Amino acid sequence: PEVLRPLYESSKVLAQRTTIAALRYIRQIAQETSGEVVYGLGRQPAVLRTFSQRLSRGFNDAINGFNDDGWSLLNCDDGGDDVIVAVSSAKNVTGASNNISMIGGVLCAKASMLLQNVPAAVLVRFLREHRSEWADFNVDAYSAASLKNS
Repeated sequence: PEVLRPLYESSKVLAQRTTIAALRYIRQIAQETSGEVVYGLGRQPAVLRTFSQRLSRGFNDAINGFNDDGWSLLNCDDGGDDVIVAVSSAKNVTGASNNISMIGGVLCAKASMLLQNVPAAVLVRFLREHRSEWADFNVDAYSAASLKNS
């Protein structure tokens, strides 16, 4: 079975879906503001929306701060912005109890992929089976063993 597959849609379909979702979102906010919709049992969608926006803003701030912390963004020329990879230029990561030497390391890989009905165990097994395709070949044996056991 196909576990991971690219998400490709025509620009027309994508524009229609985005527009419809935006209009529904605006209608929902208007109804909440006017009091047309009353939520029971402690549901507060405005609070959840604010929390979600803060999480997103915090993640974006963290991504934008990578360069200040020694991370470099790699350019993946695949015809678009489908993949973003950040690599550390730091040579040593020092732990509290031991020193782990890792050369480089991918911190963030964002891809336009669609996961449909994929349990976490299947995804983890897939990543372990295809580790040689995404893992750093210079990682030492201790680090590889700790990654394998996690």
